[in-house]
Amino acid sequence: MNFTVKQIEKVIRSGKNQILTEDAPKGTGKLALRVRKYSAEWLFQYYVNGKRKMMKVANAHGAGSLTLAAARAKADEFRAMLVDGVDPKAELQRQEAEAEKERRELESQGTVEQLFRNYIEDLKHRGKSTWAQVERSLLTGKYNAAKALGRNVKANQVTTADIKKYLGSIHRRGSASSADHTRSYLHSAYQYGMVIENDYVQESDVNFSIQFNPVAAIRVDKQAKKVGNRVLSEDEIRSIFNEMTVPGNHVSLSVARVLQLMVSVGGARVKECVEARRDEFDLEQKRWNLTPDRTKNDKFHALPLSDRAIRIIEAQLKDNDSEFLFPGTKTAKPIMYTSLRQAITRFHKKHDLEHWSPRDIRRTIRTKLADAGEPDHRLDLFLNHGRSGVGQKHYDRSLHLKIKDQDHDCAG
Repeated sequence: MNFTVKQIEKVIRSGKNQILTEDAPKGTGKLALRVRKYSAEWLFQYYVNGKRKMMKVANAHGAGSLTLAAARAKADEFRAMLVDGVDPKAELQRQEAEAEKERRELESQGTVEQLFRNYIEDLKHRGKSTWAQVERSLLTGKYNAAKALGRNVKANQVTTADIKKYLGSIHRRGSASSADHTRSYLHSAYQYGMVIENDYVQESDVNFSIQFNPVAAIRVDKQAKKVGNRVLSEDEIRSIFNEMTVPGNHVSLSVARVLQLMVSVGGARVKECVEARRDEFDLEQKRWNLTPDRTKNDKFHALPLSDRAIRIIEAQLKDNDSEFLFPGTKTAKPIMYTSLRQAITRFHKKHDLEHWSPRDIRRTIRTKLADAGEPDHRLDLFLNHGRSGVGQKHYDRSLHLKIKDQDHDCAG
């Protein structure tokens, strides 16, 4: 018999237990309808090695049901399998098992948050002092990457377009430098995720299955990396010790002292000053001892302390009992770098001054010392720049006139 829509509807309404089959060429399998009191379903009836088999195609009534035409189309798919010598039921079971395997593999793959946390733990394990800054950018900051990309999204499902959209939002808020730094952190995190699974020394307990780094195609913002040229004038340096400490200038005493210490010591970076610990200072020997975990190049760095620097340190030590020289007002952690920038910005706006940043102090120190005739190799040692030429590129704005004049006199 050949099924009709009306016939099928009538049989289903009857609720009588029965199985009806539709005519089909011999050996190709038949579409069948099984009706029970409370259900109706399409079946496919076929023979393998002379043994009859029945497999469910779909419901014929109610939720997830197929029309007669759709059921016939399914039956045709199964007939094609039989022609190819494939058992339809066994093939469906194989496909379901494969899909279940893929589902479980997907569930076991690490999320964006897991990738970032593991990367940050790796930075800590390797003694990288930048881990806190990376953590704020990727996990805990107001506009952190995990929140924007989706904490529970699988790390390998994040696309280049997702990264581009997120970095664009940071850039549009007016922070080209933050966008560039975040790009760098994201690139390193994904690179870590790709490498860790193939590391035969350090095993990972999470499988990220990252096939490519989605950040690699995002261009580096060369404008954000533009080398600065700002050098503070003598009046601007004096203002750090005088005007900034006057009440009403929107600069706390701790912030002013951080800047004063940077000027007085000269050879320390902003981060090293901000996160300075009290046990790093040997006031008797007039030395500031920075361990490798506290320096940018992971090398021990000792700085001489002037009498002015010691007075600043002693005053700050007297004002708090924290392990940090400059603790935050509402936390046991050190004062944040953003607090310095914001305080300087408020100070400049109040007095209508040209803006400068904390990092410019270090450039000013090197430039002034170079103006005084100090050679590059001594300045590199003092500022812990090593021999890569970074110090001259980023911090030295001196014309070296004193050395040139000496050379001219010798030539004459």
